[in-house]
Amino acid sequence: MTQKKSRPTAFPLGKINTIMESSSKRGHVPRTSLTMVAKVTELFIQTLTKECYNEAKGNKLDYEDIMKVVHGSSRYKFLKDIVPKKITVLEYKQIMAEKEAEKRRRNNTGNSSDDETSRSSGFDESGGTSEEEAAPASPGNE
Repeated sequence: MTQKKSRPTAFPLGKINTIMESSSKRGHVPRTSLTMVAKVTELFIQTLTKECYNEAKGNKLDYEDIMKVVHGSSRYKFLKDIVPKKITVLEYKQIMAEKEAEKRRRNNTGNSSDDETSRSSGFDESGGTSEEEAAPASPGNE
């Protein structure tokens, strides 16, 4: 009778190996390191889940419970981008409009007043006169 090997962790080591090798310059990752990362990840998820469950009202976890724990603790601040606060469509549109307005302001202030002065005075950047200002207006040039 063959004995069934028990899995040391809840996560497949092959997947963890793929992730670690793809982000590492070293290449091969020892099995003990894989097992350790898998176990630490498992413990992290258990801890986060317990804290979220304590926040929950009832027997099920909602996104709101996870969001409250992540945004309410400096311990999980690295997850704030991954678990953003919920916002309404109206709030999203307001945020995007503000970003667009800021982008336009930056673009407008990015134009140098020297460029405006050289264009209005008839001089190009090389110090000469621009073609429009140099050529007299004639019926054939309009």
